[in-house]
Amino acid sequence: MDLDQYYGPADLRFYPQGTSAASERPILRIFGVNDNGNSITVHVHGFQPYFYVRAGTVDRQAIDSGAFAQQLNTAVAQKSKGMGAGTTRCVEKVEWCMKQTLMNYQAEKRVPFLKITMIAPHMVSAARNIFESSGQQTFESNVVFPLRFMIDYDLSGGGWCAIREGKYKV
Repeated sequence: MDLDQYYGPADLRFYPQGTSAASERPILRIFGVNDNGNSITVHVHGFQPYFYVRAGTVDRQAIDSGAFAQQLNTAVAQKSKGMGAGTTRCVEKVEWCMKQTLMNYQAEKRVPFLKITMIAPHMVSAARNIFESSGQQTFESNVVFPLRFMIDYDLSGGGWCAIREGKYKV
């Protein structure tokens, strides 16, 4: 198994409601062979890049209302202008979650984090720079997009993966 990425039109079956069919999204491509030894290519739609930041003093209501995501979106769009982003939508969603960091590890101590999902991998670095320039530490913001997919789905290079029936089209 080998893996890379490219950009293409969003397949709306795999993205949140409201996604434009015209928007370019990252698509992962897995190369491999099937049980019969035939070469195959799988195009994975709908997996999105994300990273974490400590919630700190962020108001939970600002997360739930979408106000925080909108503010971050505006800042990332401004910062991404020179990166050829060509879009005003950068942040897909911001979620409140309880996580445990390995830094200064304390058993059983979970703290509030924000899981920030972006629409494209290159926008993660723009968002990371915004947080880090204000002194906030980000987590898992330097994990490259194909590796993030492999980690989340417990895949390894040269390994096997199975795709459930009904989850693909030929």
